[in-house]
This record gives sequence, structure tokens and C-alpha cells, in this order.
Amino acid sequence: MVRLLGIILNLGLIGVLFVLIDDWGMPKHSTQIALVVLMVATPLFNLAFLSGLAGRNGEKGLFGLYLERKSLEERQKIADLKK
Repeated sequence: MVRLLGIILNLGLIGVLFVLIDDWGMPKHSTQIALVVLMVATPLFNLAFLSGLAGRNGEKGLFGLYLERKSLEERQKIADLKK
């Protein structure tokens, strides 16, 4: 339920940002452009993690599995160096 609410709110935020950009136009100054990119990128990353990169109900998602694999690879390298 909370996951669905997060997805809906992030999609709503992206929609509002695009409507504002459409009404006011793209900003002209580099600092304003950076803020707009940040304001669009943040909910996109949130959506990526909410939709499947993060695990559900205690299971590991793609990102968690990737980190675990990297950790095991490093442990294996250390064990090989100790031999």
C-alpha cells in the first residue's frame, strides 16, 4: 500500500513538473536548469527503486543482489590473497 502511494505521488510530481515547464518554459540560467534536472531525476530514481530494483517483503532486489555479489567477490579475492 505504501509502495503504491509512493509510486502515485512520484508520478504526480513528475506530471506537475512537466506542466510547469510547459507553462513557464525551460529555464535560461544554468543553476535553474540544474534544479529542474534534479527535481525530475529524484522522482525517477525513486520510481526505479519502488518498481523493482529494491526487494519486496524482505527478499533482496536487483540492487541488493548486486551489492551482495560485489561483497562476495571481494571476500573471495581476499581469501585468494591469503593463500
